Amino acid sequence: MPFIGIDVGGSFLKGAVLDPEHASPEHVIRTEGPPLESKEPLARTIDPFRLSASVGDLVDHLADMVNGEPDGVLLSGQMHGVVLVDRDGTPQGAIHTWQDNRDAIAGPDGSPLERLKASLTNDEKLATGNELRSGLPLSTLHRLALEGTDVHGLIPASILSFCAGTLAGVGQGRFDMHATDAAGHGFLDLKAASWHMPSLEAAGLTGLLVPMIYNDVTEIGRLDGDGCPIYTGVGDHQASLLGVGLSPAELSINIATGSQVSILADTPSTTGQTRPYFDRLLLHTITHLPAGRALNSLFGLFTELGGPSGDDLWRDLEERINSVRATSVRASLDFFSGPHGSEGGLEHLTEDTLSVGNIGRAAVDRMVANYVEAGDRLGCPPPVDRIALSGGLVQRFKPLRLSLIEAFGNPAVRICHDDDASLAGLLKISRALT
Repeated sequence: MPFIGIDVGGSFLKGAVLDPEHASPEHVIRTEGPPLESKEPLARTIDPFRLSASVGDLVDHLADMVNGEPDGVLLSGQMHGVVLVDRDGTPQGAIHTWQDNRDAIAGPDGSPLERLKASLTNDEKLATGNELRSGLPLSTLHRLALEGTDVHGLIPASILSFCAGTLAGVGQGRFDMHATDAAGHGFLDLKAASWHMPSLEAAGLTGLLVPMIYNDVTEIGRLDGDGCPIYTGVGDHQASLLGVGLSPAELSINIATGSQVSILADTPSTTGQTRPYFDRLLLHTITHLPAGRALNSLFGLFTELGGPSGDDLWRDLEERINSVRATSVRASLDFFSGPHGSEGGLEHLTEDTLSVGNIGRAAVDRMVANYVEAGDRLGCPPPVDRIALSGGLVQRFKPLRLSLIEAFGNPAVRICHDDDASLAGLLKISRALT
C-alpha cells in the first residue's frame, strides 16, 4: 500500500501519496500553514494547535485517496524550531521558529546568544555541527530559561517531532527524533549520536526530558493511536538532497529564497557546518547565504516608481545584466542576518556605472563570489568536476546560472528540477521501508 508524505514548510504544507512502486509523488497538495506571529520585536512564533490541526487535516484528506489503510505517514520539514511539551504532549507555549531572533537582543552584559557562545569551547561547538546562531533551539531555550521558564521535565519537541507526536496521540516515545531533525536543535553530539551534555549544561537546560534519537527512520506510534504507523520526521534539507539524488563528490548549490552549499562526507567539517545525512553519511554545508530574498529586496527598488514588475521585471533585468559583462561596482547583499553580517550596500558607483545593468551585474558577482568562497570552505575550490544546481532562482535566472558555472571552472552540471524534492526524498525512504 502507498504511504502518505507530508512536508512542513515555513509558509506552506505539502502532502502527497507515495507509492514505492511509482517514480514520483502523486496527488500533490499544497496548502497554507498557520501564519507566523510577531507579538513582540524579533518574535516569530507559530500556534502549535493550529499547526497540528492543519497537518492532521492534510493527512486525513490524503488518506481518503488511498484504497485501504496507508502503510504509514512520513514527514519532512523545516528544522531549527522548538516547542516545549509536557509528558501528556500538551504544548507549554508557542512554537519558536528559526526566525525568532530574540536571543540576539543585547542587554548590559550582551545578548543571551553571545553569552552562550562565550561559555562553549570551539571543540564543543564543532561537536554539535558548528552551527550555533540566533534562532537555534539551544539558544532559544537558553533565552527562555533566563526569562524564567521552568523547563524541568518538559520535552523539547521540534516542529516535526511535535507534528508526528500529535498525529500518534499516545505513546511514551511519540516525540522521539531522527538524527537529521535532532541535529537542528543545536545540541546533538554528531559522533555519539546522543545529546551533548556540555551544551545543555552551558545553556541551563539539564532538566529537559530529552527524547530518543534514531539514525534510521523509525516508527514512533500509530495514527490516532491505532491506525497506520507514524515515523520519525527528517530534515527538509536532507530530504531534498536525497530527493534530487545527490551523489558523493558532487557539490550541491541550492539557490531559492534562501541558499545552501553542501557536499556529502564521512567525517565532520572543521570549516563549515555539519549535519547528519542518511546511511551514516554526513553533510558538510554552508547555509543562509543571500539569495532570492535579498535580490527581491534590491531589485524591488527598481519598481517603486513604476515600470515592469514580476516576470517582466526579471526579463528586463536579464537583458540589462547581459549587456554588462564586467563592472567595477561592488555589491553586498547581506540585508538579512547571515554568515557575512546583516547590512548590505553598494560601492564604487560613478556617473558611468550608476545603472540597473551595473548594479544587477554587481549583485550577481557578489552572489557567485559567496558560492565560490563556500565551496572553498567545504574543500571544493574551483575547478570542480560536478555540480548539482537546484532551486527556482538559479533555474530561471540565466545570468546567475552562467556566471556560477563559469566561476567553478565549467564543470559537469546537473540541473535538478526540485519543486517536490522533499516529497521525492520521502518516496525514496518509503521504498527502503517496504
